[in-house]
Amino acid sequence: MYSLLKSDIAQGCVVPPVVLALPGTVPDPASLSDKELAVAIADNSKSLMILDGLQRTHTIIDYLAELDPSATDSAVPLRIEVYLGLNRLGILYRMLTLNTGQTPMSLRQQIEMIYTDYQGKTLSGDVELLAESDSKYATKPFQFNFKDVVEGYNSYISRDELPMDRSTVLDNIRTLERLAAENQDSDVFEKYVAVVHSMVTLLDSLGDVSLPPEFSDTITSPFGANLLKVFKRPQALSGLGAALGKLIDRGVLANVEDGSALLEKSGSSDPEDLLVRLNESLDWLKNNTTKIGNAQRSYFTYFFRELFNDDTDSYLKLNDAAVSALRKYQDQNG
Repeated sequence: MYSLLKSDIAQGCVVPPVVLALPGTVPDPASLSDKELAVAIADNSKSLMILDGLQRTHTIIDYLAELDPSATDSAVPLRIEVYLGLNRLGILYRMLTLNTGQTPMSLRQQIEMIYTDYQGKTLSGDVELLAESDSKYATKPFQFNFKDVVEGYNSYISRDELPMDRSTVLDNIRTLERLAAENQDSDVFEKYVAVVHSMVTLLDSLGDVSLPPEFSDTITSPFGANLLKVFKRPQALSGLGAALGKLIDRGVLANVEDGSALLEKSGSSDPEDLLVRLNESLDWLKNNTTKIGNAQRSYFTYFFRELFNDDTDSYLKLNDAAVSALRKYQDQNG
């Protein structure tokens, strides 16, 4: 396919348009002349993102590299469309709509690419997002693997804790369009990270509890030896994201920030019992489900929905939510 495109370029054919976006605040395009628009785009060229046409761009670069350096005419006729001033959700929405007829990257991959500038940074005061290239391990309470946090944010956007296939992406484009329209002046990714920060703060306040020695007599491979290890796993982060999104859609929560406020009010009178209940529930899933990872994600979604919904008996009660979440899963999948 790409060799044919190179052949077309060599014959002077017009390449299908490449679609770019320049995120951030720029002057109103309607107030600028064509020349001023060109200058604004050129001045911010390092911030340009390719929404559609990445492979075409690489093919053009390869074609130009193969030309004789002494060639006098190396121009490639190309139409370029540029979106100005989109926020990150707006960019993601357009990436999905432009690529739905093809076999695109997964939504998680596209989110990871759009938010890649957060890798290695510290957000919400303490949360450090580690890139795989950093060769670091997320051993400290507020350290997270960037890809795990992206997975949780993906679940918030899609309102689904399970990995998305192409048909699911198509079903959720309207949700993404609405999110982009509602959040023009805010970065929801940072707000989701703030909820993660509140979760770690809550767990840290419960102390460094461990499973009792007798626990190993019945369960040899616990999901998490302490509370932080349980909730820093991608299954828990996905459950948190999906629960927030679903409760917002149902009007139970007004916005993402409500998750932080509720975590600050949540608690446990017996943290060791909480750790035991979580591991017992997750061990049941391991022994009684076929798609264990998906089951664990669903369990944590029920956990946070039970914890955040004031209509439940587990409202703000961590220990009760750990038990009722399994019961909910069993009722829905029995």
